[in-house]
Amino acid sequence: MDSNNIPTSEQEWQEWRAEYMKQVQDLIQQYGWFAQGVLAGEDRPEYEYTIGLTQTYRHPEFIIFGLQGETMHGILSILVHEIESGTRFTEGDRVSQVIEGYDLAICSVPGERYAEYVGVALDYNNGPEFELLQVVWPDRAGRFPWEDQYDAHLFEHQPLLCATPDSRPDQ
Repeated sequence: MDSNNIPTSEQEWQEWRAEYMKQVQDLIQQYGWFAQGVLAGEDRPEYEYTIGLTQTYRHPEFIIFGLQGETMHGILSILVHEIESGTRFTEGDRVSQVIEGYDLAICSVPGERYAEYVGVALDYNNGPEFELLQVVWPDRAGRFPWEDQYDAHLFEHQPLLCATPDSRPDQ
């Protein structure tokens, strides 16, 4: 690799990727899970997702968008602590024990969205055979993106990967 440690060939890229996946595996063995942060890009906000919850706790993974990195990590850490205490989160849950005065909503992400957002989790799991839940945060008035009068400027910070409650066939 060159002096900036950026892979410059396919072989270097594969070696770097293998070493990174080894680090992820080691951290999951040590802590039970790993949080993969992804910096904001031209067309998407910063986000973070978990890896290892499926194997360690037999629980779906989480993804959260658009908050500061340490805030997203803190939210995921609290959710994992709840899982360690026996809580199970599923589609449609409202979670009130994480952010004082606000609920978080939990919704299922369809597998066809995984490749675009959770590449390291796909590598770790050898494919899309895991469940992914999006943690959705409300605006300052406590409204979620699928509710009337949600603060529209927040849509760019929190893309919805799951179906909104009013667009689901069972609603």
